Parts: sequence; structure tokens; C-alpha cells
Amino acid sequence: MNNEEGLIIEKKTIEEALSEAESILGVSRDVMEIEIIREAKKGLFGLMEHNAIIHVQTKKTETEDLPEEAPTAADEIILYDGSVQVIGGKVIVIDPATEGLAATITPGDNLHIVVNGQLIDGLTEVYSKDEIGLIPVQTEPSWKADLRVSSDRLEAYLKVTKNSGYKFFVPNTKPKREAIIHAKVEEAVDPQISLADLNSFLRDNNISYGIIESGLLEAIDSHGVEKLVAKGDLPKEGKDANVKVMYLEEKLVADGGEDGEVIMERVARHAVISVEPGQLLAEIIPPIPGQPGKDIYGQIIEPKPIKELSLIAGKGAEIDQEGQRAYATISGRPEVVKNRVSVHSTYTVTGDVTAKVGRILFKGDVQVTGNVLDEMQIEATGKIVINGYTANATIIAGGDVIIRRNVIGGVIRAGGLATLCGKTMVILEGIHSQLPQLLNGAKQLLAHPSFAENKDLAKVGHGIIFKMLLSGKFQPLLSKFQEAAQDLSEIKNQLDYLDFEIFLTEHAKLRELLTGNNVLALKTMDQADNMFDNYSFHLSQLLDYFKDKSMDRANLVVTTVQNSHLECSGEIKIMGQGAYNCNIYAGGDVFIQGMPGIFRGGEIVAGGNVVVRELGSPAEISSEVKIGPGKSLKAQKIYPRVVIEAGGRVERITYEQSAYVLVGE
Repeated sequence: MNNEEGLIIEKKTIEEALSEAESILGVSRDVMEIEIIREAKKGLFGLMEHNAIIHVQTKKTETEDLPEEAPTAADEIILYDGSVQVIGGKVIVIDPATEGLAATITPGDNLHIVVNGQLIDGLTEVYSKDEIGLIPVQTEPSWKADLRVSSDRLEAYLKVTKNSGYKFFVPNTKPKREAIIHAKVEEAVDPQISLADLNSFLRDNNISYGIIESGLLEAIDSHGVEKLVAKGDLPKEGKDANVKVMYLEEKLVADGGEDGEVIMERVARHAVISVEPGQLLAEIIPPIPGQPGKDIYGQIIEPKPIKELSLIAGKGAEIDQEGQRAYATISGRPEVVKNRVSVHSTYTVTGDVTAKVGRILFKGDVQVTGNVLDEMQIEATGKIVINGYTANATIIAGGDVIIRRNVIGGVIRAGGLATLCGKTMVILEGIHSQLPQLLNGAKQLLAHPSFAENKDLAKVGHGIIFKMLLSGKFQPLLSKFQEAAQDLSEIKNQLDYLDFEIFLTEHAKLRELLTGNNVLALKTMDQADNMFDNYSFHLSQLLDYFKDKSMDRANLVVTTVQNSHLECSGEIKIMGQGAYNCNIYAGGDVFIQGMPGIFRGGEIVAGGNVVVRELGSPAEISSEVKIGPGKSLKAQKIYPRVVIEAGGRVERITYEQSAYVLVGE
């Protein structure tokens, strides 16, 4: 651009652009008129980066009238040429002298030019005799509505995008031999959208129920932002028939003493409940019907069908003619599993379990009057009570486990498959809650102006946003995928879940996608939405199955534990000195309240609360505790190098504290 019109210069910085202007114009910046069109900006990871742009021209100065100089030979030639000028929207053409060049006209931005009734599209010679018409372009305002309906058809979201229309005019120009004529914006016109327009749009999309007019008004006022505009009614679910266990109605009374002693005495006396022939064991509680709802299309949503139940008699039990009540036929330990009622006798081992006795497998309760020695194993579908100690043994019970003396080495599991399902469910629930948070976090970053205006993001793909989040706040999510894969592999042969292999495939697929640079394969948010939704659908079904399997609560009570692995689907109570270098998982609460009641070295994972007298060590031995949202950790004393994961919150203890309490978020 010449100096009369000024210069437009683009450089990395404003200073570099000004230096370039001084060099070109040959003057200092003090005598320049400077307009900053755009500041320089640095982007994240090199994205959204752009240079500075300025417009400069020399300042105009008043000059004294000077004597008119004689025209040069070049001036004489210019005087012979024709010219074109626009004044008041009219084109004025000056014809050239005999040897001069004719004036030309070219349509510029937002303008059509008609010469002698013909629309021109390029450079055209014109003369004063020509009829020349200027037709500025006019654009009409418009709007577009995008509708999104939730998968359950209970919510509709509307996003209104507005496009302004424009009126243009042709400004006056100076005489030029070669004229490119542009039209400029005179006025912007916004589209007019009424409530009736959006109501009509919803009707055209068959949405007729639960329309929210305030949401429609917000959609009109909010350019390109989704608003809830219709909401249906969920059905009120009924209650299935269920089994009421009658023998648990009996109250257990414990003698006085400190809290820990009361719990231990209560378990010792009443853990194995006995019934007599003819005693009522269980009865059916009738179902309660639900109430239907309605979706946004006006369609009735029926509640889930309620389930009827009738009792099934197992060994040692009989059912009345209506199938509603179960009675004991023998003396022993009653058991209710879903709707099956049984009474089991107990297998007792007198003395120690040694290699001479061998491995014990029993469908019922097992009681050992002595100890369980190295490399021995007891598996029972019911409860296991060991009056002595265990050393490097494996104890697996479908019910409670009580070990009255120390546990040194080995594996203790109470609850059987329920424990495995409950343990795996805790990890999968963490994945289920964090996946939507990861997706929402990515969408929020994408919507941020620094990302939204980045043209390069379309080339790179949205996977770079997920990679950034998984390298930071959501890094624990990848660990949960790995941990869940190990647990799922361990229990897959024990399940009767038909779609388990399908879920394993989906889990492995998503786990691999989110690992390392593989996540860059996610090019769009819609692609991530679809993959996450598909995985979450299968995960929700599996969690329902695990929840049902883990309902049978089994408790574990021990005295002092060293170098062992403890698991149970219910509560764990350690009533002696405590636990040292152990890994503990409980579907319910964990109590370490003996004397001194220490947990030192290892990990506690609890579905309920954790109560411990002393957590960690003055020598700063690494110890970890994991609890869920809404659950609490209480410690009379806690030492450095203890790490607590409480829901989405992680606390690292760096100094000794007393009366410590933390509730999961």
C-alpha cells in the first residue's frame, strides 16, 4: 500500500512492526499515525498463536502555497487518460484524450456493477456515454435451531444460532483511471425470533409435553448456548417383593465394657445364630406397584415391572402352601440367599489343621478348635471360626470369619464371590463417576475462547485435550482401568453374567485408547461421546449385577495381623494390637480399635468408614487408606507418609496429627 493510504505491516511483535515501518517510510515513528489492528498472542502448545498487525502513515502537515510548476512529460501523459469517480452512488466517467488510456472499472467486495445492462465480473473499460449502475449486495438475517434429546427421551435441549443480515452502500471515491469499487457495511440487521417460532419448531419435531417457556426465551437470548426447553416425568418405581428374615429380628444384647470389647463379645456369642424345628425363618413382603411417567413426546413411560416372589425350601427348611413363609425342620444355622431358605449343620475340626488333616472344603460352617498351620487352606460356603492362630494359611468363607488369635501371613477372605464383586465394584464405580467428569472437562476446555478460536485444533483433533487432562487431574483414572482389568480377569470364571465377555472387550478397548498417545485418535467430541456412552451402558449393567452379588455381607474379626491380605464383603474388626504390613479390603467399615490399635504399612480400601487408633508410624512407614464419597476416616493419631484417597480428594500427611477426621468428597 502507498504512503497516501498508509502501510499494513504484520510482525511477531508491535516493536518489530514499528521498526519495519520506519525503514520503509524513512521517517521516525514520532511523525507517524499508528493504529494497532491486532496485538501479538502466544498460544498453548503453539496453538492459537498469531502475530501483531499495525496500520501506519505519515502525519499530514499544512504547506504554504507554492508557485505552480510546469508539468513534466509524465504529467502530460496522465492528463490525457480517462478517470472514474463515485459521488453519491453515481459513477462519473471522464473520457481520455485522443492518445490517452480509457478508464476501467472493476467490481470489488459486496458490489455488483451493471454496464449498459450487462453484469460485469472483471476489469471493464468505461466511457461517459455508458450507463453504469452500482448494486450493493444485501444479505438477509437468519437463524437456526439445533435440538438435542436425551437418550431416555425425558429432556430436550435447544441451541439457537443467529446470523445477522447486512445492508451495504458505496462510498464516494477519488478520480482514478483504474477503479476497483467496493461496497461497505451500512447497517447490521439481527433476525427476529418469537416464542411462537420455537414452539412451532418443537411441534414439528413431535415434542408436545413438558415444554419450558422460560427455557425457550433463554435460548432466544443466548446465542449458540444449549438450554433445557422440555422435561418429561420419570415413572415412580414400585418395590419388588422381598424376603424378610425373621430370625434376625431377635435383639442381640452385649455386656458392658469398652466399645471394642462389646463388639468382640457380641460376635463371639451370637455370630452363629441357631434355630429350632418349627421356628419361623423368613416370610415374603408383598410388592408395591409403581406409577407411570411421560416423556417429552407425550408417550407414557411404564415403571419397571414389579417382581413377585415365593420362597424356595433348601435343606433343613420347609415352605407353607402359599410359598410365603419358611420354617426350620432341623436345628442348626439358618441361611437365606435371595428367596432360598436353608438350615445348615456345622463341621468342627478338633485340634490343629495340619498336612495330616489336609485341605478343607465344606458347604456350610467350619469351626476349628486349634490352629491353622503353614500352607493349609479352608474354604467354606458358610462361616469359619478358628479358636487359635493362622500362619501362612488361606481362609476363604462365604460367610463371616472369626480368628481369635494372631494372623501371620496368608490370605483371609470373608464373603466369597460377594467380596470379589464388591472389591471390583469399588474400582468400576470410580471409573463410572470419573468418565463423565473427563468428558465434561474436555468440553469446557474446548468451549473456552482460547480453544474455540483456534483453527489448528481442527487439524490436530480434540484428542489433544483428553491427553492433557489424562496427564494431569485425571491420571488416576488410567490406574483404575489397569486395576479393574486385573480384578475382572480374576473373577471372570466364577460369574454367570452372559454379557461379561462383551464388557471385557469394551473395557480393554477404552483402556488402550486412553493410554499414552493413543488418545489422539479421538478427533471429535462426538466420537468421545459415543465411545464413553457405549462403555458406560455396559458398565452400568455390570455394576447392577455386581451390586446384587455383593449384597450378602460377611464380616471378618481378627486379633493381630502381620504381612497378610484381608478381604471381606462386610466389616473388618481388628481387636488386638493392630495390623502391620497388610493389605485390607472391606465392603463395609474397618475398625482397628484394640490396644494399641495400629495400622502400619500397607493399604486399607473400605466401602464404609475407617476407624483406627494409630495410623502410620513415627518412622514414616508408607501407609494408604482409600474410602468413598461421604465415608469418613477417624484416627486418634496419624503420622507422615500416610496417603488418604477420600472419594475425589487426596490428602498426603506431612506431619504428626491427633484426633484426625476426614470425610470423602
